[in-house]
Amino acid sequence: MKQLTIAAHREGFRRAGRAWSKAPVTVPAADFTKEQIAALRADPNLVVTDGPPPVPEADDPAGVSPFYRERLIRLAVMATPGAGKDGKASVKAIRAATGLNDVSAAERDEHHKAAQAAAD
Repeated sequence: MKQLTIAAHREGFRRAGRAWSKAPVTVPAADFTKEQIAALRADPNLVVTDGPPPVPEADDPAGVSPFYRERLIRLAVMATPGAGKDGKASVKAIRAATGLNDVSAAERDEHHKAAQAAAD
């Protein structure tokens, strides 16, 4: 059975007849029509991946796979309001939101740019 893992940038964001959480939720793809799945994937307020959330890799010093790390940072960038004059969330706020103490400004910038592109 095909599954989707979906997380929202804010609690209670609604799409496809459901309220989504910041915490990733795994649901059967069969619960949705093809059109609903397309709408979920296209919505910049959601992160949708195929399958269950990835398991942290043991050899990763932070205990998080690169795939999951990317999604954690992207969600934090989307969910954390920009405090600087450039409109970007602070690295400190992203680190606090993700629990990843090694998030760099370059990673923040990369995900901020991608989130803006998705919103346009």
